[in-house]
Amino acid sequence: MSRGDQTGVNNAPIGVFDSGIGGLTILKALNSVLPREHFIYVADGARAPYGSKDIDTVRHYALQITDFLLNCGVKLIVIACTTASSVAADAVRQRAGKVPVFEVITQGTQAVFDVLPCELKCVKKGDDPPRAARIALLGTKLTVESGVYRKHVTEYAIRHYLREPIFIEQSCPRFVSLVDDGVWNGPLADRVAKRYLNDVRAFKPDVVILGCTHYPVLSESIRKALEPNVHLTDSALYIARMVEKTLRNENMMREGRDEGRLMFLSSDAPDTFREHASRFLDRDVDIVHHVDLESLERNLLPIICSYYEEPPMEDNSVDAP
Repeated sequence: MSRGDQTGVNNAPIGVFDSGIGGLTILKALNSVLPREHFIYVADGARAPYGSKDIDTVRHYALQITDFLLNCGVKLIVIACTTASSVAADAVRQRAGKVPVFEVITQGTQAVFDVLPCELKCVKKGDDPPRAARIALLGTKLTVESGVYRKHVTEYAIRHYLREPIFIEQSCPRFVSLVDDGVWNGPLADRVAKRYLNDVRAFKPDVVILGCTHYPVLSESIRKALEPNVHLTDSALYIARMVEKTLRNENMMREGRDEGRLMFLSSDAPDTFREHASRFLDRDVDIVHHVDLESLERNLLPIICSYYEEPPMEDNSVDAP
């Protein structure tokens, strides 16, 4: 690869997508850890929620967005949607080819064991494993039915010589609509959380997996509905750190020293998304482009490419006399 080609890859944006605004929890962490990187965020609100749809439909949506991001020239893709991660991650990786793909399940599993009380994960040589951890998964209907979190967490425990965790899994479909409607806390959010989490509270979990990227936005109401010492997991920072590590190891970090740019694309009402994104990211979001993902709008591609164009580097070399 020539120096010019490598520079083009380094300065290319990172693609992030979700069914709505929940993935902004991931984008916020990515932008905090990698402030000089460019990002394209795709919110597929027009077809949300993903969690109530069938596997083939969600996989189709995820591949459509992947194709769109690849046409935009992204250097890395983050699936910031747990439902899409649970049923479409392998298909997205295959479609993306050499472009690295990250999803929330793998890092979400790591987060479980990082917050797990020490006495449940420290095994001394010759000792019996400690008691089994009690894990609660909160997720969309499709994520819960996929069993992917149970599989990953159980495999991780067995690899580390721990007892197989005891699970309770709870689908919380109204959580997504609350977040997308801007109801992030208050009496209504508290009532919905309490209704969903009565059985989870009685289960007395050690760790509660927030198995949808929308759910951390409701963490205040979720905590109120549970015992005070329960640990909640959030995969956002774990993903951001892994993306940073990959960019460094692969020599793909952006070369500019100025702050990176964020571009927002929404398949639903751009004004509504802009309002929520500004509130969540604590920054002004001036422009949100509407995109028709069914037709893979190519008229946006020149706009996107020009938005991320780097100014030519000054040639400070001096010709020999």
